[in-house]
Formats: sequence, C-alpha cells, structure tokens
Amino acid sequence: MTVNIDQSHPLYESGMSAQIKLNAVNNIMAGRSTSGIPFGQLTLEQRFQRSFEEHVGFMVRHGRNVPGGTRDNLRNVADLFSGVTGNAIAGARRDSYWHNPDGTPTFMQNSEFFANHFASYIHNDTRAMGHTANFLPTAYAELNNFIDHALDSMRGHQAGGR
Repeated sequence: MTVNIDQSHPLYESGMSAQIKLNAVNNIMAGRSTSGIPFGQLTLEQRFQRSFEEHVGFMVRHGRNVPGGTRDNLRNVADLFSGVTGNAIAGARRDSYWHNPDGTPTFMQNSEFFANHFASYIHNDTRAMGHTANFLPTAYAELNNFIDHALDSMRGHQAGGR
C-alpha cells in the first residue's frame, strides 16, 4: 500500500518523516495496534498510525472521500483491510470472524475477499470492482485472471462435451 501524505493533508504533523509513515503502516499490517494507549502518551509515529487507521477505516467503512464510494461498494476492500490488519483498520466484520476463540487466526481473509469479489463480478458491480482495483490493483488483476480462466475452462468443457 502506498501512502502519500503531503504537508497540506490533515494527517500530516510537523517533523513526520517518510520512515515514520512507513513504520506506522508496517505496524498496522503486522496487527500492532495502538488502542488502549491514551492519545497524549503516543509517539509521533503512533499518533500517525492511529490517525491513519481511523481515517482509512472510516473511509472504507462508509465510502467517504472516495468518489462514488458507498458502504456497500467498498465492502470488498473494508473486509480485507480488517482481516489483514487484525481489525486495526476495522471493516464490517467483528474480530471473532478473523480469530478463533483461542486466538488462532481463521485465515478467512482470502476466501472472504474472493467471495466478495466474485459477487461483484457476477453482478457486474462496476463501482465495487473499481474500488477494489483502485485500492488493491494486483489482487484485483489476479482475481479477475483466475475467474476468467475458470470461466473459459468451463466454457471449453461444455463445448467439448456436447
């Protein structure tokens, strides 16, 4: 995920380096949350991390600040972000969806992402697919290649079987 934040962006704070931003994003992706730490006790990096988590989480949950974005057509992205960040960027799913009662991961991120994308593909939900392509371009291309290949294979099988 690329994070470009210029000095006019609301999440920018004086003294914030590219390394601070990168560390914060890596912490999010590793599931290292800043929740439970009072905001006044957070380091600059942790303040950026918390602000970024809240900003991106709100955006993907509610579709705000995304042209044509709604809660429904950003669900694919929101679910995946919540799953891979341990709900640091919270989507529509509760943490119990991503973790078993003993704390071990359910590994549902891949199947949930595929199910959401496949539903968008079948329903020709171009907005949802467009948001997935915008936020996750490589995953979007791979899923479409897989679906196209599977459909071509089924069409070939049907044509050959008659």
